[in-house]
Amino acid sequence: DRSRSRSKSKDRRERSTSRERDDKRRKNHETDDKDAERKKRGDDREKKKQERAREKERDEIKKQYMGIKEKKRRFVKPSEKFKFVFEWDLGEDTSRDNNPLYNNPLE
Repeated sequence: DRSRSRSKSKDRRERSTSRERDDKRRKNHETDDKDAERKKRGDDREKKKQERAREKERDEIKKQYMGIKEKKRRFVKPSEKFKFVFEWDLGEDTSRDNNPLYNNPLE
């Protein structure tokens, strides 16, 4: 009887250790997968960054040898920018006056 109880308890211990070992393996495998995904995303970012740098370099070389000129922005003078228009059409007037004197415009 004692030998059986000892063997049962030993079996239980072995099962629990094997479960723990399996759990550790699963966790390690999951973290490995996550690490692999992170590394892949990082590699993709690096590739895109390098590609952008190459494109920029090509454009600069093209500009240098082909003589491509960039369009310049039109400079707006402050006097033009803040110019106020004093004349407007009556159709653009959206105000309603309460005074009846101003309801009929002068012709």
